[in-house]
Amino acid sequence: PGDAEEEVRLGVERRLDHQDPNIRRMALDELVRLADRWPVLDETLNLALGRLEDANMYVRKAALEATESLVLKRGRKASHHVLNLIAGQLTDDALCGPALEALARVG
Repeated sequence: PGDAEEEVRLGVERRLDHQDPNIRRMALDELVRLADRWPVLDETLNLALGRLEDANMYVRKAALEATESLVLKRGRKASHHVLNLIAGQLTDDALCGPALEALARVG
């Protein structure tokens, strides 16, 4: 990756660890926008996947949407690891529907 891309990705990574869940959600949205400019790297996808464990349900939902979008932008099927992490959201009543839809689209 180029220096500019790395710098932007590191800035997003810092915001993903912010204490404010709204900032974490906005950082996930930014990850998806970055995929319009640069190829989706494993590191980028892993940033979204890491937020699937977030304490805030709205951040987890944004992470689920970002993961789905990033996998689709990569243009290949999701790995078993990614599918398992998405499937982990099926136990959350609020995320079960979106998780099933994501699995259908990326699996």
